Amino acid sequence: DDLAAKYGKDDLQNGMLGVANLLRIAAPLNLMCSPHDIVVTYQVKCTFTQQPTLILYDNCPGGVGIAEKAYHMRNVLFESAMSIVRDCGCENGCPSCTGPVTEIGPRGKQLPQQLLEAIMRLDCGMAKE
Repeated sequence: DDLAAKYGKDDLQNGMLGVANLLRIAAPLNLMCSPHDIVVTYQVKCTFTQQPTLILYDNCPGGVGIAEKAYHMRNVLFESAMSIVRDCGCENGCPSCTGPVTEIGPRGKQLPQQLLEAIMRLDCGMAKE
């Protein structure tokens, strides 16, 4: 709840879209699967959690275990996503990292980085302050 309250709805939505785009890149590389094998989406206010929620699931009916593997490797996926955005030479986001600025807004790199840091700090105890 604190995380959602920190950002306006547009910033939260754009930031989550950027994180989802980064995970679409990071997940296949780390899970050793095709980008078509997984789906990454987000909800600013999930009907189940009532909180901002990232959802990664198998794109195969019945699943093949990729989502479960992703859950257990979430620390690696978040670190990989952070590396992608940090190492990208663009200023505000591009199709190679968080997505084009026209899709994710002018703070297209800053917001996903902030959200990833918060996610890692809350979920994984990984972020360095």
